[in-house]
Amino acid sequence: MNPPLPKICESYRGKSVFITGSTGFLGKVLLEKLLFSCPDIKKIYILIREKRGLSSKERFDKFISHEIFHRIRQKNPSILEKLYLVEGDCLSDKLGIKEDDRQLLISSVNVIFHVVAQVKFNQPVQSAVDFNVNGTLRILNLAMEMSNLEHLVYISTAYVNPWKPQVPEKVEPFSLIGWIPNEILKLSEFQIKVLNDQVGNGGIYPNTYTLTKHMAEHLVVYFSKKLEKAHTIIVRPSIVTAAAYEPFVGWTDTFNGPAAIMVETARGTLKSVIGDGNKVADIIPVDLVANMIIASVWHQTIE
Repeated sequence: MNPPLPKICESYRGKSVFITGSTGFLGKVLLEKLLFSCPDIKKIYILIREKRGLSSKERFDKFISHEIFHRIRQKNPSILEKLYLVEGDCLSDKLGIKEDDRQLLISSVNVIFHVVAQVKFNQPVQSAVDFNVNGTLRILNLAMEMSNLEHLVYISTAYVNPWKPQVPEKVEPFSLIGWIPNEILKLSEFQIKVLNDQVGNGGIYPNTYTLTKHMAEHLVVYFSKKLEKAHTIIVRPSIVTAAAYEPFVGWTDTFNGPAAIMVETARGTLKSVIGDGNKVADIIPVDLVANMIIASVWHQTIE
């Protein structure tokens, strides 16, 4: 008889985690679940940038009082002390992280969850590249310096290869003339034209979001060959919507995508939606995605 598998939370015992995008919709739920279900985690470093006139520290102080942490404050409020603010920005050189914090991450981090992304579909191609491709490159460059890194988890999208009716669990090749994957990409006019021709009507990508997420996956695979001691994982959720169960049923703080339709229908301002009965509604609750992200690390440890 095979011995029982270790609990998922055991994979995080004594581990230090670095999360980007923790103040976003998915990132909040991922962070809350780690704190709630993995109490023996050592430290969680969260990257927060300045935004809308608020400093990183001001945003952090406001963030830890968010309703998302309600059950943690009831059950084990002291665990919030395991959060460590890292001031920085994925758009800045070397992530804009102070040298002391950078060295702390390099020596301490065991797991990276790279969640942050520019999810607006109508961004100009260079803006989308800056956030989703160059931002990922900066995370990967930092990962290369980490002496104790065991897992790097990149959050992509199920629509990264939208021309395929079924998407296998492999990364499709991507090429762009003049692109050197280990260098910051500043698009030439020619490259912008090439990429724009692949987006929208006549292209294979519906928007610059899916295009740049595919490019970022290519980067992750490129660096995975260099991160010999670390497992590299890509998680591809579909359309992420309100929570099914955690932190409580129906929780959401965004009105993007299907949430907007549900809200307006409930209010009575939206009477009908034109749909296609032959299509699949690819939506998934945010807490199930967070659980899958956390479990992906556990899955690697038991293989």
